[in-house]
Amino acid sequence: MSSPLVSILMPSYNHAPFIKQAIESALHQTYSNIELLISDDGSTDNSAQIIQSFTDERIKTHFFDKNIGPFNNLKACADMAKGAYIALLYSDDFWELTKLEKQVAFLENNLAYSAAFTYPDVVDVNGRVLMEDEHVLCKMFYTGESLSYKEFMLKLTSKNFLCAPSALIRMELWRLYFDKSFIYKQMPDYYLWMNIIKHGPMFIVPERLTSHRVIGTNISAKTVEGIGREKNEQRLIFRNFMRDIPDDLFLNLFCGYEINAETTCDHEECLGLKLVFLLQNLKEKNLVSIGIEILSEIEYSQKVFDVLQRYGISMNKLYEINSTYELVRHARGIFEKYEMVIELLRNPTKKVGFYVDDAEFSTQLIGYLLEHEPSAYQNLLCLVSDFEDNHGMYAGKAVVSMQAAKDVYNINCLVVTSYQFQEEILQLAEDAANADGKIEVVTLFKSYEVEAALYEVE
Repeated sequence: MSSPLVSILMPSYNHAPFIKQAIESALHQTYSNIELLISDDGSTDNSAQIIQSFTDERIKTHFFDKNIGPFNNLKACADMAKGAYIALLYSDDFWELTKLEKQVAFLENNLAYSAAFTYPDVVDVNGRVLMEDEHVLCKMFYTGESLSYKEFMLKLTSKNFLCAPSALIRMELWRLYFDKSFIYKQMPDYYLWMNIIKHGPMFIVPERLTSHRVIGTNISAKTVEGIGREKNEQRLIFRNFMRDIPDDLFLNLFCGYEINAETTCDHEECLGLKLVFLLQNLKEKNLVSIGIEILSEIEYSQKVFDVLQRYGISMNKLYEINSTYELVRHARGIFEKYEMVIELLRNPTKKVGFYVDDAEFSTQLIGYLLEHEPSAYQNLLCLVSDFEDNHGMYAGKAVVSMQAAKDVYNINCLVVTSYQFQEEILQLAEDAANADGKIEVVTLFKSYEVEAALYEVE
């Protein structure tokens, strides 16, 4: 058999109801010069038997006696790979038959491109395609018009909009970065995308050729651990990206939006422009804090400060930004400001859930609880939010999400945070509380004044 061009990595763990479909969708691709590399992470169902029932010579397998975790399981797949491209296919997902054919044709004919993706469908356990209002991932993955390199990069700096099992990546770029992704539990794929894109533009085949399955009850909720970890990982990834991006690539991709390209620009002037990009994004607190952090690590440079001043960032402005936008500004005195909320979490009779529209608030509160109030932290059952909306709580979506949180997590106390629309939110909270049973609703607003109301249904 000739050397495979595409190495398909399939990490497996307890997906017996779905893995047969996943394997068949890989083997039946119209592009057949593949190898399918499956590593099972000590599954306790009959996944291993299903895998072993396939006799196609293109399949190579590895079986762990006990569970070793997702990174090491995927690494076992990758270590067997011999192809020129890497494709990811998780054991509960599946592809349309022409997926690889169309991606390989594009990358073979467009050598400057680093990777190719497809539009995804998000499906449930039965393979039913979910609509946009049924799952947050339906809105997160990009299915719009073709993006230029600059548009792609700018969009990727704000969020991960790419579906990992739709990816086809050049092997040499995978090898450069995969082993460095081990530290990221929530966003290892985002780490890969943010580094691989530095080597060339990415392309999304404008067809729904990948089906990404979501399993279990998911109401746009995230675990409290996951919320904080994801925020931290995203910040680390982008901070390192901004530090390492070559000057010429930064000028090509980022100039023309918040900043203008300079006629001539040496390294120090380019550093100044990077800082302008970060510090002018006052709505993106992570970017501002990264700018302050980078600035704190360099020696004084007149060239850097000349660039900053051309964009209206004086030394006094820097001091102002540093006092207003450092990472922990809400965390100072958090016990005094949120004493009532923390007291609720200390009470073992309360089963507390949060509906938040401010991810920064939630991660800072979680950080405080983990460090200072671990027993109270255990009573925080869920965080429910629609982070895609600017203000989080719109229309009936808030009612549905709050009631679902109550039903799924059996909470009897709901803490609601919002920066705007206080009257509307109170009404929504009351509607949710009156829908079924008894629930205590605590509303927490930007002024840090805490109001409490008890709604009971006889």
